[in-house]
Amino acid sequence: MEAAAFAKRFWHHVRWKSVTELLSRAISLVFIFVTTHLLGDQGYGAFSLPLAWAGLWALTLDWGTQHLLIRELGENKSPWLLIPQAMQLKVFATLTFCGGLALSAQSLPLVPMQALAAAGLWSIAQSWNDSLFALLNAYERFQAEALYRNTMRLVLLLPQLLVLYLTREVWTLLWVSALTQSALTLLFYGHVLWKLRKRFASPEAPPVSAMLTFRLKPLLNLWRAGLPFWWFNVAWLVYLKLDLVMLPGLMTPSPSSDVTPLQTLGWYQGAIRCYEVVALMGHILSMSLYPLWVRLPQPQRPGFWLRINGWLWPASIGIALIAYGLAPVGLPLLLGSSFAPATPLFRVLSLSLPFVIFNQIALHILSVQHRQHLTAIAASACLLLNGGLNLYFIPRYAATAAAWSTVAADITLSVLLFSVSLLAPRTPADPPTHTFAQTQT
Repeated sequence: MEAAAFAKRFWHHVRWKSVTELLSRAISLVFIFVTTHLLGDQGYGAFSLPLAWAGLWALTLDWGTQHLLIRELGENKSPWLLIPQAMQLKVFATLTFCGGLALSAQSLPLVPMQALAAAGLWSIAQSWNDSLFALLNAYERFQAEALYRNTMRLVLLLPQLLVLYLTREVWTLLWVSALTQSALTLLFYGHVLWKLRKRFASPEAPPVSAMLTFRLKPLLNLWRAGLPFWWFNVAWLVYLKLDLVMLPGLMTPSPSSDVTPLQTLGWYQGAIRCYEVVALMGHILSMSLYPLWVRLPQPQRPGFWLRINGWLWPASIGIALIAYGLAPVGLPLLLGSSFAPATPLFRVLSLSLPFVIFNQIALHILSVQHRQHLTAIAASACLLLNGGLNLYFIPRYAATAAAWSTVAADITLSVLLFSVSLLAPRTPADPPTHTFAQTQT
């Protein structure tokens, strides 16, 4: 692939992925900001806790299949075999999630079972949406993803705002959000299947009954192939969510202070949400690059990787400095004056932004080199580091310790991923070069 053609397609993907993610996050931020202002710090903390707990179990909703499919389809594997198997695996993953969330409900006495059920339903619907979005990314349909994702986000926002202004009741808000998201997911799948009806009737398509037939061995092979991706995502996302779950349980309330653990959790969650928006740059770049990198011949990859890093680090450091400087004005303005204590937490988290952005891109670069098992080991080491730091320091320094433990884990992960990148790649010398036009579904 010529450098000019690669760069043109890459920046086309970046533009549409930016539209997708930035508009989607803007809609989400509208919801978050309205929620923080109307529910307050304690109410937002109560709303966040069941979602954080369901978010931990949501790691069982995808066993690495989404990332694996993008690579396998890029390497010219048959979609008629891969996609039905991935959907069958998704059904088993959903059942695993439901069972795990139900069994763990007793471990969270602060949250009613019906609130956990709503958070779980919401997580299931979002995960099934993400599976379809991953397929759109695999075929470089970033423009279609932008249309689908943001339409769904906007439609979901309307009943959420209505509930917030009419009742301001946390559990009602959770259930309305979960049921609306589920209805949108069913409509989304129905619309996509309707658009693909001619593909299913084409001569190259196998019978629908054959695609729906359960075959244990291919399913197990797909599951095993995706496990390293799942392992990495589990380790990385758990250490991002771990602080939110450990913080209220490990805090030692001071008799002289009227600050409750839920208030502290609300401040920290507010800082995390704003931090995630700034860190979005890494996700946009990594997902824009991934399907192109799969199809790029091996000899061309080192040169492109050097060029990417040449502008990536200066740009991400600049973003971190801007975020750090604007935090004292930006966070109270966006979240409300009661969230002023979130400012120092956000400033600590912003120090890790260059490393987070690098880690997201390096994950996909190394997975194309079939090194995902080593990235999983690296992320697991960082999970242990983050958990150990939380256990020791949160009782002493509360949310500040949680923020610094995340920074330490992110920096360590960057060092480990960079070390893995120095190993010789395991990819074929010349991956398939089929085009989007040949594989569009």
